[in-house]
Amino acid sequence: MDSIEEVILSYKENDHSVFQQKLSLKDIMTERIQFRNALLNETVREAFYGVPAIFDALPVIGGADRKSNTATFFGILDRRNKIDMNLSVGSQMDRAAARPLPLSMSIIEYIVTRRQQRMHLICDEKSRQVVGLVTVHDLARLPVRLALFAALLDLEDSVGQTIEKFGGPEANWDRLISNNSVRLLDEFNKSRVKAYGPDGGGSLILEMGFGLKLSILKGISSLGLLGNLRLANTNSLRLLRNDIAHTKPLRNLHSLSQDVQHALFLTRELKQRLQS
Repeated sequence: MDSIEEVILSYKENDHSVFQQKLSLKDIMTERIQFRNALLNETVREAFYGVPAIFDALPVIGGADRKSNTATFFGILDRRNKIDMNLSVGSQMDRAAARPLPLSMSIIEYIVTRRQQRMHLICDEKSRQVVGLVTVHDLARLPVRLALFAALLDLEDSVGQTIEKFGGPEANWDRLISNNSVRLLDEFNKSRVKAYGPDGGGSLILEMGFGLKLSILKGISSLGLLGNLRLANTNSLRLLRNDIAHTKPLRNLHSLSQDVQHALFLTRELKQRLQS
């Protein structure tokens, strides 16, 4: 697989990214006015006094007013790290974490670059002022689900086109189902009946589910028709799409980076084969 940077560049250069690029960190961040800050010179114990357990980390600012909207940020204090509650915040904080991310960074890029593993400050590129923050918990917000669903729909469309181009006659697609899954064979037959029944739209590919399409794609790949394309973790992509489509909680926020990177990579690879 190419580097993360190459995958992101390809993602940005394709038309499908237009909608997703509009969904940025601005749409999921907590605004600065809502921050609960730690003060540089107080003790760690004082900083976390009265702070609910759900807040693992606090932004660190200078001065004596923890509600200040103009104070300088010096780092992030994370109590999940090995810290001494009796020492000063300044001696226990992570200074590197104070480097902010741009407000315009897309949600997809934020996820793919694995930057969601800790709290990040968000900076307005024009004013160069910190205006908000994001944490892994913000990945449960609706704009994230919209961005992910758009990316996965783009992948599903590419998978469908690939099946139509490389899968041979439609009547033989069931022979391409990987592992001859009884469940998927049954789903295929039901999709065919629905597509060509009295109320069907006449398109089998549109009636097939994402998991069924991925299984047939694997069958095509196993015949060597897609070159050296590697199909890994397709089940996790299926589960992710289903969770989003049925508004279920995402199973593992920390695995999103790998799943989305794989989805973007696979979409790009399929598009290249479709254009050849």
